[in-house]
Amino acid sequence: MVAISILVFDDDVEALEDLAVYSDLSSRDAGMVPVLTKVSDWDEVVQMISDPSRQFDLVVTDTYKDGGKGPKTDDAVTNVIQKIRGKKSIPVLMCSTAIRPDWFQETAFLAWADKTKPKEIKDKITSLIATEIPSIVRSVKDEIDSYGGKYLWDFLESNWGELENSGSEVLERIIRKRLATLIAHSADEDGVTESQHIDSCEFYHYPPISEGISLGEIIQHKENEDDWRVVLTPHCYLTIQAGNDKPRTDFVLTVKLQKAELHTEKWENGLVKVREENNTKKISEITSPGGAARVKKPEGRNWFLPSFLQIPSSYLDFEQVESVPYRDLVRGFDRIAVLCAPFAEAMQQSFASYYSSVGMPNLRTESISEVLAAKQIYEKNGQS
Repeated sequence: MVAISILVFDDDVEALEDLAVYSDLSSRDAGMVPVLTKVSDWDEVVQMISDPSRQFDLVVTDTYKDGGKGPKTDDAVTNVIQKIRGKKSIPVLMCSTAIRPDWFQETAFLAWADKTKPKEIKDKITSLIATEIPSIVRSVKDEIDSYGGKYLWDFLESNWGELENSGSEVLERIIRKRLATLIAHSADEDGVTESQHIDSCEFYHYPPISEGISLGEIIQHKENEDDWRVVLTPHCYLTIQAGNDKPRTDFVLTVKLQKAELHTEKWENGLVKVREENNTKKISEITSPGGAARVKKPEGRNWFLPSFLQIPSSYLDFEQVESVPYRDLVRGFDRIAVLCAPFAEAMQQSFASYYSSVGMPNLRTESISEVLAAKQIYEKNGQS
């Protein structure tokens, strides 16, 4: 059984006392233990939602009425939804005896139920909880408390003599950076463990976090949905300094993406066959960023991006680069995602390496005869 914290609002006190629907959630098939916070005053609901010390897994609220203390207009209902969406990771269930308004759109995190139908309410609650977002948020908060507590007692306490005069801003940056690293990686009591294998979602910040364009930004043309690109211009040239409305660079260097299927369908040993044969070496050659260098000649021309949400499995083609005026890029392209570190930097390094290659002639065989003879002796003696 999982404990689920539910904030319930209804300006009808009698309705709050009749909460059989929540008891049904404790049934064996539902697998939940609802912990209810019952509120009949709307101002108190708003205060609880805004309180950072309060954590709820779900909000169940009555809709507006002509009388009573609840939200009285469509706008009021919309406002509370926006307040939750802007500050809290809490799914919301609206309950009413009225017909659902045309403006109300149900989503995975927002639902509407007939207040007179307990089974419908129960089903909607179960569906909202099934997203697992509330439990994930709670788990992350627990991790932060755990990592923060260990850092407090193991490091900050023993070094407080040197740190106490650093100021709250410095201390906050130290703690934030530490927690961010621990949360972003697999960590245990022995510290951070670098992942050897990752999912495609870990390639990207989706959507971008920064306000401005940055290295590794994945963009899509507003009018041509097949025009995908990645930004190659370094971070330092794209940063907008205080007092300016644009970065130092006038043009942004971009590299075009080509959908992987345009390449793989032409191969004699296509991608589907490779997967069927579970040829891990071949899969690595064609779907890892470094391995993608073998897709088209000359070697080093391509770089692989795995699919995630809108982003298709693609190859960057370093021979298809284009400088776009900064303002045209901002107006003409949608910002989709941005490559995380170290992938953005690795892509940049691969691009630079491709165009800094230096061709050298091969040595004649006669010039290395001693080496070849020595190799034959080693192999004959079973050495390498």
